Amino acid sequence: MVEVTRRFTNLFGQALEGVDEGDGRPDLGTGFTERYGWIVVVDRLAGNDVLKWDAVFELPAIEFLNYASYQVEKSKHEAFEVKRQSKLR
Repeated sequence: MVEVTRRFTNLFGQALEGVDEGDGRPDLGTGFTERYGWIVVVDRLAGNDVLKWDAVFELPAIEFLNYASYQVEKSKHEAFEVKRQSKLR
């Protein structure tokens, strides 16, 4: 497990902008991620289609973690771009 957390620091151990450093989940004041945890990730990987959740659950763990890691980085990049664009206006 230690190797996994080292390999996927953006999922397990690195504080992200807009993320509560205590638990590594977005701190939006809604309690949503505290309540639903990894289901949020599963739903996103399934394209918000509950009928595809089983396919996500059947992924090999490393494949799931790679894709989840990609999604985290993509979200960070998109948030950065939105912030950058808003400053240009």
